[in-house]
Amino acid sequence: MLAILGTQASSFYFQFSDDKSDGKDCFLKVHNFPSHTIDGWRIKPCNPPTISRSLVVRYSSKSAEPPYIQVSVKPDQSEPVADEMSHALSIDGIQTSSDASNVQWNIEVSKNDLLSTTFSSIVPSVVAATSMENVRPKDQQAQQPTLDSAELAVKAFRKQFEALSKLLSVSSNRLAVAPALFGDGLITETSFDEAIDDGPKTDQAKGLSLMKAIKATINEQPIEAILGLINVFERVEPFKHIAHKLTEDTHL
Repeated sequence: MLAILGTQASSFYFQFSDDKSDGKDCFLKVHNFPSHTIDGWRIKPCNPPTISRSLVVRYSSKSAEPPYIQVSVKPDQSEPVADEMSHALSIDGIQTSSDASNVQWNIEVSKNDLLSTTFSSIVPSVVAATSMENVRPKDQQAQQPTLDSAELAVKAFRKQFEALSKLLSVSSNRLAVAPALFGDGLITETSFDEAIDDGPKTDQAKGLSLMKAIKATINEQPIEAILGLINVFERVEPFKHIAHKLTEDTHL
């Protein structure tokens, strides 16, 4: 349990910019999460930062919790923390009234507001056109993000395990993706060296070794790792369909 001293919730109308008629799902995506702290504050997603059209339709047709994106903002105890911090996340996948390709989601915290830890949520509203609650202290405690998202991330990875193993057993595929996996902190330097080594091991053995390294990262930090994998795979051509499947399966 984490003591929550303040929360902020935002909701708004939106239309998917990629509203397809072929039955394929569309997604609102929040990105630009910093890999480092901002003035001593760490910003990270609590659940996969994507809302699919299918989830919105499901909520609209049933009495259920609306789909939402939740972000945690908390001070890093290992370095000095500024009294105030602001950072702009980007929202892609929704129609805008201008030529802008994305919408900014501004995250702001202040020690003066007694926000030692804060969760911010973005929820698509089907009731009010626009609403914004001001940051306000709360005396109650809020639960940490449920394990559902983490479990879903692990299951999504397992579902693509065989297909991904086959891709990584091909030398050219492995050499194309290994630098990105290492650069984004998803595998260790040792695992990277083994993946690109031209030694006597077979390509299948090298692929399985890389899969074990990725699986270890998934087990340690399921949500962060699956988001990292999706980000990497979207940039490397042979793996783009795996990225799509991971995104789709994580948000079913």
